[in-house]
Amino acid sequence: MSDSYDLVIYQGLPFRIPLNLSDDDGVPLNLSGCSVYSSNIRERYGDTGILDEFIVTFIDPLVNGNLIFSLTSGQTDALPVTQGVYNIEIYDTGTQDVIKILDGYISILPKV
Repeated sequence: MSDSYDLVIYQGLPFRIPLNLSDDDGVPLNLSGCSVYSSNIRERYGDTGILDEFIVTFIDPLVNGNLIFSLTSGQTDALPVTQGVYNIEIYDTGTQDVIKILDGYISILPKV
């Protein structure tokens, strides 16, 4: 269950995206027992260093499969103007699986 979605972030502004996760039949995923495995922003695939990490918050994980990934204005202000890549992965302690939720390219734009 992985989708790709390209993001645009503006330096100095908070960034927030809510996600409602469901299976192929549209049933909300039960995220109880899940934790963040990876939420990295990197300049390129394969880079060992990261630019920053998204804050991932689970909302109603048992019922609706909802989570939010975000960056504070301080975090975005510290990011360089660049085009990079990101990923959001969670770890299911029940199945011991790493599940890729979202990934894609990210454009970090300067303040105007």
